[in-house]
Amino acid sequence: METGLICIKADMEEVLDTGHGVLLLLLDLSAAFDTLDHALLLERLREEVGGQDVTLHWIKSYHTDRKVVVHINNTPSSEATLTTGVPQGSVWGPCSSSSTSCLSRR
Repeated sequence: METGLICIKADMEEVLDTGHGVLLLLLDLSAAFDTLDHALLLERLREEVGGQDVTLHWIKSYHTDRKVVVHINNTPSSEATLTTGVPQGSVWGPCSSSSTSCLSRR
């Protein structure tokens, strides 16, 4: 990470030294997996691996009826059903949002 930052800084300084401006765009993808739509995911997987694959059923059950409760000052909210996102720390997150290739038949 530090080497990358040093490289970016050096590139920016080089451009600035020529009298040009620099625009640096940074994207925070830390919440990217929170927006993964379960229905869309299953539709894409169905197209990729087929309609009745055992893996597809497993993934559907993994995402179906997931609940969330938020605690504020030790007071729990009402339970809500999640229709988007994957559990934090799940290895499924990067695979499911970037591509379905990890499930495709080769």
